[in-house]
Amino acid sequence: YANLASVYTRQEKFALAEEACRKALSLDPQLIIAHQNLAGILATTNPEKARFHRDAAFRQRQIFIEPGAPSSRPVLVLTTADASGVPLTHLLPREHYTQIRWFIDYALPDQDLDLPPHDLVFNGIGDPDFMPTLTPAVRRLLGRADPPVLNDPAQVSRTHRSELPDLLSGIPDIVVPPVSRVTDANAIHDVLCRPGLGLPVIIRPLGSHGGAGLRKVDSAEELASLARLHGGAYVTKFVD
Repeated sequence: YANLASVYTRQEKFALAEEACRKALSLDPQLIIAHQNLAGILATTNPEKARFHRDAAFRQRQIFIEPGAPSSRPVLVLTTADASGVPLTHLLPREHYTQIRWFIDYALPDQDLDLPPHDLVFNGIGDPDFMPTLTPAVRRLLGRADPPVLNDPAQVSRTHRSELPDLLSGIPDIVVPPVSRVTDANAIHDVLCRPGLGLPVIIRPLGSHGGAGLRKVDSAEELASLARLHGGAYVTKFVD
């Protein structure tokens, strides 16, 4: 049933996937893959229940190994239970790499001392909005000289959209429109009073990419009709 739910999820048949997950959990309430699938299915429709199933999965287990070809090199991938935006399938193909995925938002206190052997640490959390507070175990790992670390979390954390105007200022031929991070719809009105902003604006949910959830607001009436923001958003001056 859990595997059937995975197939339905890939086919975007989410109602059937949820039904299969619940059947699997009725037979084995601790089944990690069923909790993981349910967390993904419910992420947008019921965030509270999605969090319950994420906790049920990743509090049991934080390290998952995706074996590659016999000659593949082991890479420790730092990731989280939320989407992180880095295409690991293409960057670390299985014919060359074995992925040891460590879900660091659930890392245990001394887990850095008992990780599987690896040749490289790769931070797979490309979006700073998904970067968790690094636990002592993760900080100790990153502080070691060996093995090397690619895509350092400290550098990723500097790339919040709201920080890009300052980060890229002074570079010739680059224009970054004013952008502010807000926590709720009411804060947007305050942001629009800041220099350089004002309607029209683009409103993008935190952590979204590819236009998912993005909205262009041209008038005060449209702004007033905005539903409550779940988890906050970026407000960016619209440039045609």
